[in-house]
Amino acid sequence: MRMNVYLAGEIHTDWREAIVAACEGLEIEWSGPVTDHAA
Repeated sequence: MRMNVYLAGEIHTDWREAIVAACEGLEIEWSGPVTDHAA
């Protein structure tokens, strides 16, 4: 089963990357807010 996960929350640290790395190999489609202030 493929899951869609939206990583909401503060945008100034790399906690999203840590979660994505820990879940490597799982069928997860990641999304989240724009974290690049220049965007």
